[in-house]
Amino acid sequence: MSDTPTRKIGSLSKRERKPGAIPPANDAAPTPPDTTSNTAIPVAAPTPQHESAARTEKKVQINATLPAEVRTRARAAYRAVGFTSGYESFSDLVAKAIEREVQRLELEHNNGSPFPGGETALSSGRPMTT
Repeated sequence: MSDTPTRKIGSLSKRERKPGAIPPANDAAPTPPDTTSNTAIPVAAPTPQHESAARTEKKVQINATLPAEVRTRARAAYRAVGFTSGYESFSDLVAKAIEREVQRLELEHNNGSPFPGGETALSSGRPMTT
């Protein structure tokens, strides 16, 4: 009783697949590249990592308010070149930008040494002006 008729839909033609598209699961596996050739395959150089990125540090979330234009420009910059510039995430870009500014302030005002009191809570609310 295995005389099941083979069904075919004649009005549909096979669609062309876009370059780089993932093949359907029922397609045959692609043939592996020829490895007998002595042609060198170019490999991208590793992106330079900032000294602090190599360390495994505890991460904390911060809340900061900044101008909308700065946020927009930072996000656009990350989307455009963040990964190719060595940033692992948007948070990584923000952390490294803050670290560069803190290092500049330490060099300019504290002979390159960290300022004391980093774990002390900051004043909350709007800054007081004179």
